[in-house]
Amino acid sequence: MAKRWKIEEKIKAFDSLKKNLPKKVGNAAKNHFLMSWQKKSFSNEAIGSDPWVSRKKETDKTRGRALLVERGHLRRSIQVKQAVWNKQNPKGLIRVGSYGVEYAKYHNRGGRHLPRRQFIGESRVLSKRINVIAQRELRKIINV
Repeated sequence: MAKRWKIEEKIKAFDSLKKNLPKKVGNAAKNHFLMSWQKKSFSNEAIGSDPWVSRKKETDKTRGRALLVERGHLRRSIQVKQAVWNKQNPKGLIRVGSYGVEYAKYHNRGGRHLPRRQFIGESRVLSKRINVIAQRELRKIINV
């Protein structure tokens, strides 16, 4: 016998998905970008695919300190600023970035005599992770 769907429940579940999925995706992106500090690389094609350049010289001030960390402002600046579903953009609107730290772009892109140590940006690894999250959430609705 075929399984019967309760259409009202499915509609409610999809409405809930539209509210919660952008937040889950935004948090997944933020966590992906924060992992750059642990891996000392930006994961784009494969995990660890864009390793950060080591320091040219250790000083008493930098000895034992992680790259791109002096006070932790840069790392803490990674935030999910917006994660909503809207009718104008069926995919939703998700903004994750470095906010309030002017020098972030110089570290991320390189410049002003700084080597490029990318920690944020488009990533195939992240895109695959987002697809897995979306598929898992959709399966929960369809199979229940």
